[in-house]
Amino acid sequence: MAADIVAFVAQAAFGDLKAAPRMVTAPHTPVPFSPILEDAYVPTADAIAAAVREVAGSAAPAAA
Repeated sequence: MAADIVAFVAQAAFGDLKAAPRMVTAPHTPVPFSPILEDAYVPTADAIAAAVREVAGSAAPAAA
C-alpha cells in the first residue's frame, strides 16, 4: 500500500515536490510470530521522524 501511495503522490504532485518521497515500512519479509521480534519489525515513531528530517534536509535530531 505504501508503494501505491508514494506512486500516486509522485504522479499527481511531481512538480510540487521538493524532495523524493520516502517510504518507511516494515521489511519485505513475513511478520515474525514472536512479540519481541514483531516490535522490532514495525517502524517506530523515531524511524518515521528521522526519515521526515532527512527528506526535509535536517539530519540533526529535533530538541526534546
